Amino acid sequence: MAVTAQARYGAYGYDHIVTLSNGCDRHADCTVRTDVNPESIAVSLSAGQSEEVVTFRGSPASTFRATVRCVLRD
Repeated sequence: MAVTAQARYGAYGYDHIVTLSNGCDRHADCTVRTDVNPESIAVSLSAGQSEEVVTFRGSPASTFRATVRCVLRD
């Protein structure tokens, strides 16, 4: 699994985006949360799939820390 986190500036502040890329040959179930939005977001990724998860829109914070936990399925 590869994870990147970035804050993109928009019209009303920063959008916090976490990108997950599953480079494994198995399905992955992941949870994403950040220090700005501690509520968990569930994401399921097929083998080879990537997905962007918006964890917060319009934040005044230009930085954040993401915590991602994934479990591979058979």
